[in-house]
Amino acid sequence: GGRSVQLTGSSSYIETLIDVSETGFTNSFWFKTSSANAGLFSAKAGALGASGNDRHLFLTGGNLRVRIWDTEILTTTGKNYADNVWHHVAYVYGGTMGGQKIFVDGVQVLSGSKVSSDFHWQERICFGFSGDAATQSLPGFIDEPAVWNVALTARDITALAGNIVRPLYGFTAAVTDNLTCAGARSYA
Repeated sequence: GGRSVQLTGSSSYIETLIDVSETGFTNSFWFKTSSANAGLFSAKAGALGASGNDRHLFLTGGNLRVRIWDTEILTTTGKNYADNVWHHVAYVYGGTMGGQKIFVDGVQVLSGSKVSSDFHWQERICFGFSGDAATQSLPGFIDEPAVWNVALTARDITALAGNIVRPLYGFTAAVTDNLTCAGARSYA
């Protein structure tokens, strides 16, 4: 069986130094939490975004909210992803997908019109953290965090959510590769 990272929500997150694309991008991961207001993902410049931040994905009232710098914020309504059940989330923008899109458990739940980020000086990403969230760090679990320098298709994302296949193009980062963890965490 596999293992996931359990984050305490107290300044704990998964981070890697990487310059991801502003024009075609996908991140995906599994998460499980009971916190209705928690950070899930963000791109940063400097420690925890001291020199800027973007591409936020977080829970607010159990709904997913995403922000791409500097003009588009999208939020689901009537959902509760803080149900302590595993959910696969994919955040995509640019390329053939067009504006930003959010998929949960293989189904598109949000769609916007902004096709790229204006935040071009980021040099790191964080899983389990968003400075926009009421609780910035995630108290919960993260599994299979990955990023691609292309916008994956809906079919690719459905395959990821179904544990069928991880697309082989672009670049990926996984906990066993070059990610580092900060704060209290354990591997479950």
